[in-house]
Amino acid sequence: MLAQSSFPDLEQLTRKALPSVVTVSREPPHIVLFLGAGASTPLGYPVMAEFVKRVREEIQREGNESRHEEEAKLLTDLMFRGGYNDIEEVLVHIEKILSLTQDGMDSMWQDTLPKISPLGRQESIGFRQLTANALSLRQYIENSIFDVYQLFPEVQDKLEFHKELFLCMHQADSQGTTSAPRYVFTTNYDRVIEEFCRLQQYDLRNGFRVDPVRQNRKLWWPASFDEPLLKDRVCVKLFKLHGSLSWKKAADGHIEELSVDLSFSGKPPRMYEKKDLLIYPASKTPPDDEPLRTLYDKFETEMNEAGSCLVVGFSFRDPYLNRIFREFAGSGRHQLFVMGKNCRENVANNLLKDKEALEIYTNDGRIVLVERNLSEQGWAEELKKALKAEMPGSFKGHSP
Repeated sequence: MLAQSSFPDLEQLTRKALPSVVTVSREPPHIVLFLGAGASTPLGYPVMAEFVKRVREEIQREGNESRHEEEAKLLTDLMFRGGYNDIEEVLVHIEKILSLTQDGMDSMWQDTLPKISPLGRQESIGFRQLTANALSLRQYIENSIFDVYQLFPEVQDKLEFHKELFLCMHQADSQGTTSAPRYVFTTNYDRVIEEFCRLQQYDLRNGFRVDPVRQNRKLWWPASFDEPLLKDRVCVKLFKLHGSLSWKKAADGHIEELSVDLSFSGKPPRMYEKKDLLIYPASKTPPDDEPLRTLYDKFETEMNEAGSCLVVGFSFRDPYLNRIFREFAGSGRHQLFVMGKNCRENVANNLLKDKEALEIYTNDGRIVLVERNLSEQGWAEELKKALKAEMPGSFKGHSP
């Protein structure tokens, strides 16, 4: 069980002032669910390392066939020479290259920039050609994300994992009633949770609501998170911190959620801009643009108010989110449950960056590790055992 912390309250020392956000008052502290890529692997979606390998092999194969040759070279340079071994980091640095063009800085480099090819030959490439290659590479990667993470029909037959996960979450929640909303945060682009809630007939709140003018579309409307709850319906408040495949910026400037049918194709309609609303974990600061700014604010607010957080399949690679997780665990007022086959390594190396600190946190109960994947047999029993041992006064053995 959670021991009293003698550590300083880092949350009070580093927490920044947040914009005004409407929140719902609660009785006892609640548990929130945080899903990383590992929560979707039982449904056939790859974790980021597998996706990186797939994209790298595919683009290099096409480069050898004289298709996307320049993009393959740029990807190789960014990943190996730049040391960026993550597709999301590559995309961040592509944006930095493109931002120089947007600022007019490309006029300073009309001639050439030196470049070393992967084969060790000395080459040169014009800056405008470099930005053209970067733009093409970004589009290639984004198309690959859509192709791999779109919603496939067979997903519907594999959602028993999430049903069991939500049951564990309900049983561990100290509120323990169907009237209490379930808070789910995720960095996944896929629509697994949306599909799960649709099939379970849950009242899903994701920040979008029907456009009162054109009722055939849904627009970003963050106040919808806090609209009155429906009677006798389980409410799930879903916060997609890295965006979603179905979110687009329309030509009129509004942020719109596409229907399932449109997002199935993986191709945005003609009226939408090419840029997708995705954020990549290489920043120590929260995003500035909507809807991601509000979603990050919501995460920080809910983590401050929650009693416990259950993290499933997350590798802790986002610097800004890691700061919030560290404050959560270090305050002595919360418990962080982390489930995943490599959760011990991820927490020690990526979150705390200190193996000795991990031992301290696990010994006094501020961090509880469940070293199982969702695809392993017996994961639900192990998770329930950990929740019941650490939260005996809250854990309930009934279904929502």
